[in-house]
Amino acid sequence: MKFLTKQIKWLACLTTLLLFLGGGQTAFAQSPSIANPSFEEPYSNGLAQNWAPWHEERNVNVDCNTESMFRRPSWGPEIAGGNGGQLLLDGSRSQHVGNQFATWHGGVFQNVTGTTAGTQYRFTANAWGRASQDQYPAPSDRVVDFTVRVGIDPTGGGNWTSANVVWGPTISPHDAWQSVSVETAAQGSTISVFIAANFAGPGHCRAHLDIWFDVASLETTGAQPTAVPVVTNTPGSGGGLPVVTNTPGSGGGGSGGLPVATNTPGSGGGGSGGLPVATNTPNRPRPTPRPTNTPLPTGPWFTETPTAVPPTDTPVPPTEEPPTAVPVQPTTAPIVAQPTTAPVIVQPTEAPTDVPPTEIPPTDVPTNTPAPQGGTICVNTFADDNANGQRDSTEGYMAGIPVFIGQNGVVINQGATTGSAAAVCFEQLVAGEYEVAQRLPGSLEMTTAGSLTIPIEEGQQIGLEFGSRVREITIETPSEEVAELPTVVVQDASDETGGENALPTTSAQPNGLDTLSIAGIIILGVAVVLLGGILVALLRR
Repeated sequence: MKFLTKQIKWLACLTTLLLFLGGGQTAFAQSPSIANPSFEEPYSNGLAQNWAPWHEERNVNVDCNTESMFRRPSWGPEIAGGNGGQLLLDGSRSQHVGNQFATWHGGVFQNVTGTTAGTQYRFTANAWGRASQDQYPAPSDRVVDFTVRVGIDPTGGGNWTSANVVWGPTISPHDAWQSVSVETAAQGSTISVFIAANFAGPGHCRAHLDIWFDVASLETTGAQPTAVPVVTNTPGSGGGLPVVTNTPGSGGGGSGGLPVATNTPGSGGGGSGGLPVATNTPNRPRPTPRPTNTPLPTGPWFTETPTAVPPTDTPVPPTEEPPTAVPVQPTTAPIVAQPTTAPVIVQPTEAPTDVPPTEIPPTDVPTNTPAPQGGTICVNTFADDNANGQRDSTEGYMAGIPVFIGQNGVVINQGATTGSAAAVCFEQLVAGEYEVAQRLPGSLEMTTAGSLTIPIEEGQQIGLEFGSRVREITIETPSEEVAELPTVVVQDASDETGGENALPTTSAQPNGLDTLSIAGIIILGVAVVLLGGILVALLRR
């Protein structure tokens, strides 16, 4: 009997230990966490490791003083030494995103793996912002009501435009660190977390439109229930083993019933006290925001092109370029601009350049830009050498000719032709009528109309070609007739006999003495000699 009692106690202890360890698996299981939550080194193209950029790009050519412009911002690290640590909440770096004189909407995101479907997660991030015309330490202009918020895509799609993204409330952290959170349940083993800042609003243009992100965290707020094993035995007479369950009660059978192992504090029946409750470790408290000021942004990140550093193996959707004038081949035959009696010339708002449009190099950064919509008008210019108003098979294309597209006499976009069959295309045009025109330098003359009004429909693509040729220039040839030069006649001043008293022959010299002058000088000399002789004779007397 004593031996059986010892076996029962030993088995009870072993069962209790197994129950405690089983419950502890739920209590101490680690939740998925954010990689590089403090945005520390290394940085690649302005992005902290494990983070990728995103932004919205549209209305890039509007006046941001009166309309909402969405330009691409710049990403870069904020260094502790440059601002006395005021723009850092933790560690030695924080993630900076900003622009100058161009409003924007964007931020960073990360795909987090290891989540459990049905489990509730809370994502939190801290932000510090500044909008001002003046440099640091001038305070932020609170007229600019920029916002910051965070979001979770429970499907892990990594697309900020997805309807699956659950966005939290907004904050406006002028000159101070503030935290913002969002909470939702995961739908699979991967979720995407987003941090967003939005400076795009009418009248929000400022010299400094900057945000800093630091200290992000992911917490489990509603864990999926974990099964707890139940050890049961059939009670028997004469010292049978007690039933061990999660229901409080006293043991049956032999002497001294065993306590019930539960997750609720309490004393067992008949034996020693109940086991302590195994619970989840309390969440680490978020840091307290610290009010600071924004310094003037410095560093090379304002010219870098961000490149994504994918945090996981989750595929990232391809980048879609914003609407711009880019050389492409139209899908339909181009329309040759026919001469008109009174062409409508679209006046450009800026002096056109002779440089073809610059193509934006592709990047690995997911911009999540919505798919292009609207119509397309493609424009090209050809060398109409025979001036027949049509591009013949022997005629090529003109390069560097400025072309414009506008509405109601106002230019909305422009480009320059490339000298090849690749036309300049203006995309994402809302259905309606558009004025298309070319501008020629003085060395060329038009052989077709200089402008046309083209209607465009949704999804339609129209090609248009303007003709010109080199202007003929007439050069007057000067007369080859040359006036006769005057003839200088040299006369011989000697007498016909050529005696000894003949005067010497001289050539005609400009401003020289003529023959009469020489003769007079000789006569005067003779007179002087005679007069001298007379004076000598008188003196002898």
